[in-house]
Amino acid sequence: MEGGLLKISSKRTIKRLLYISIIILIVTSCGSDHVDPVATDYGYEYFPIIEGRYIEYNVLFENYNSGVVDTSNYQIREEWSDIDSLTDEQQQQVRLYKRLNGDSDWELDSVWTQSINVQAAFRTERDIRFQRLEFPLFEGAEWDVNDFNVMSSNSAVVQSIDHNVIVNNQEFSSGMRISIDSFFTFVNRDYQYEKYAKGVGLIERYHEKLNFQPGKDTLGFRVHQSLSSYGQK
Repeated sequence: MEGGLLKISSKRTIKRLLYISIIILIVTSCGSDHVDPVATDYGYEYFPIIEGRYIEYNVLFENYNSGVVDTSNYQIREEWSDIDSLTDEQQQQVRLYKRLNGDSDWELDSVWTQSINVQAAFRTERDIRFQRLEFPLFEGAEWDVNDFNVMSSNSAVVQSIDHNVIVNNQEFSSGMRISIDSFFTFVNRDYQYEKYAKGVGLIERYHEKLNFQPGKDTLGFRVHQSLSSYGQK
C-alpha cells in the first residue's frame, strides 16, 4: 500500500513540475516579439464553472442478460449551484435530476460536485472523485481518470480538439473528443468516448461493454448520453 501511495504521489509531482515548466516557458517568452497564442489556450473553457447553469441530456441504456436486451430511455438534468472559491480551485454543487420523458416531473437523483484548478477538472460522483480533464489540453494529451480515487487506472486520450462537433442536430464550432481506455478482442468489447464543447462542457458520452462468448448469450450493456438543451435557470 505504501509503495502504491508513493507511486501516485510521484506521478502527481511530475505533473506539477511539467505544469510549472510550461508556465515558466510562457512567461519568459513574453519578452520576445512573438507569443504563440495556442500555447496560452489551456482549454479551460471545455469545463466551464457557471452559476445557475442547467444542462439536459437524453439517455439510452441497453442491458444484455440471458438472451434478453432490456432497453430504457430517460432524461437527466443538471443544475449548477453557486461557486465556492477555495484555496486552489473553484467548486460548485451539481444537482442531478431524472425523468422518463417530457411529460414526467423531474425527480432529484443525487447531488455531485464539480471543480476546476489550473491543472485539472474534476467531478465527484456518488463520493468518487474522477479527473475528467487535465490541462493544458491538446491532441494526444493523456491522463488517468482514476488518478484521485482507489479504482484501477483508466486512461483518457484527446483524439481531436477545436473541431466542429454535431450532437442531436446541434453544431458546436469548438468541440473535443476523448477516448477512454477502450479495447477489443474476439470475445470482449469495451469502448468509451466523451465529447466536450467550449462554454458548455460535456455534450456526449458513450460506453459499450459487451461479452460475446461463443455458444453463450451476450452479456453487458450500452449507454449513450447526449445533450438535448442547456441554458440559465
